[in-house]
Amino acid sequence: MDKYLSRKLTVLKSLAIVLVVLIHTRTVERLHLLPPDSTFSHKINSFMQEFFCNGLNRVAVPLFFLISGYLFFINFSPTWEGFKKKVLSRTRTLLIPCVLVSSVCVVLYFVFQAFPLTARYFGEGKPLVYYSNSELILQLIKLEYPAPGQLWFIRSLFVMVLLSPLLYWCLSRTGFFFIFGITCLWLCLGTESIGYSIINRNIEGLFFFVCGAFIALKKIDVQFKIVRPYWFILLWVILVFAKTSFTLYNHIWSWNLHKLSIVAGVLAIWFNYNIVERVFGEKLIFIAPYAFAVYLFHVHVLIILNRVSQVIINGSEFLSFISYFLLALGAIVVSIVIVRTLKVLVPRAYGILVGQRDVKNCN
Repeated sequence: MDKYLSRKLTVLKSLAIVLVVLIHTRTVERLHLLPPDSTFSHKINSFMQEFFCNGLNRVAVPLFFLISGYLFFINFSPTWEGFKKKVLSRTRTLLIPCVLVSSVCVVLYFVFQAFPLTARYFGEGKPLVYYSNSELILQLIKLEYPAPGQLWFIRSLFVMVLLSPLLYWCLSRTGFFFIFGITCLWLCLGTESIGYSIINRNIEGLFFFVCGAFIALKKIDVQFKIVRPYWFILLWVILVFAKTSFTLYNHIWSWNLHKLSIVAGVLAIWFNYNIVERVFGEKLIFIAPYAFAVYLFHVHVLIILNRVSQVIINGSEFLSFISYFLLALGAIVVSIVIVRTLKVLVPRAYGILVGQRDVKNCN
């Protein structure tokens, strides 16, 4: 892989991390359930946050899966040793951090729930002391309270790693027909509820992971350019605008618009990478060594920052909208501070926690 492509993938992975933070940031509760008697300013604020939070930013996770599939299979050796090497590598970088972070959350919640002073801040679910061992294990597998929900991506990605021999066999034997089948499966699945169901998230992830794998295995040139790629940006924005309007009016997602906007968004970002590089390149390269740790920590940082921000916002729709972006920036900055602090105080433990990702570069 040449330096240009390596930098491009690094920049886009960092961009996806920023977009993930923006997905989890919101200063308006239940964006899709906009009351009909809402003020004009509240409607505008809700529309814009829905447009970004559940619209443009939703391209982040599919982009992650696409890049992950490509990187996994770019030098894949279809042998037992090759498979074993890949699995051991992803165990270190995916499975161990996922298990450690989930376990730390369980311990912290258990401790904080034991003291009356802090228990009220950690009581959104049944106290852990009342969980049976089987219930707790099930919650950790499902990555629900008290485990950080954003770790579902790591779990799903590791499952795809375990399935990589089967995916390789399907792609090498059937190729285009396997891609076509996965595409039909993804396009046909949908739900009337807001957000992702477990099935939808994993099928969408599998679709983009397989697409990345197909590109790598077939050695498709990923650096070819197209004429007037900015049309993809325009198409992406129009689709997200239509989806947002439909969501706020009907209180449900249009899954067709959602999926079309995701595809348009991935193509828009990929083919307009030079714009991303020119505007945000150096900033995203700076974030890159911390990106995985930001992914691990940002949700809990956001919970704290959001509670503080509500006092400052005090019902102002303008401050609410501005805070949407400021909270995301704050979560990234605080997460990086945590990263740098942990690296100085407990470098070995931090290295294990983040799967030995770029530990030497976090200076």
